[in-house]
Amino acid sequence: MKRIIVLFLSILFVSCSSVQMKKDENKEEIIYKTLYQNWQLDQLRTKIDLDSAKYGKNPTIIYYEKALLERLNDKKELFNLLNKIKTEFKSNEIITLDKALDMPLKGRFIKEELKNIDLSKLTINYTKPQFQGDKASNIIAFRYAEEIMYFQVQYKLINNSWKIINFQERR
Repeated sequence: MKRIIVLFLSILFVSCSSVQMKKDENKEEIIYKTLYQNWQLDQLRTKIDLDSAKYGKNPTIIYYEKALLERLNDKKELFNLLNKIKTEFKSNEIITLDKALDMPLKGRFIKEELKNIDLSKLTINYTKPQFQGDKASNIIAFRYAEEIMYFQVQYKLINNSWKIINFQERR
């Protein structure tokens, strides 16, 4: 009789602990997803490392490790795009900007205006991009002699490359 009671209690506790473990994994997955969508990549890396030590490598952790690497690469690509545009402007070129513009009508007007300016005399500064979902935005300042113009620029990640989807002057 004691054996049956011990067996019953051990089955009960094992099943309850696995249910609790599953609940913890679901809660963790919600946290991963939130951090991933909000581009909180440092926090996501820390959370994955802590949970890997706690739970081991489960499919959720493996999935978000891969997703984190992709996000880090996407973030790096946006900074590369901004630096490449800045470098090309110093050479009076707009090749990368032309490829990145995803605004059919407005893009043509921007390109025509830029052709009339000696871009090598422009100084470009920009703020750190703010990421949300598959979009990012920042403010870019163009300085030409004593005049400074500010633009709010929005980017969208389309087929693993960043495209400029909106370009508005700010005052």
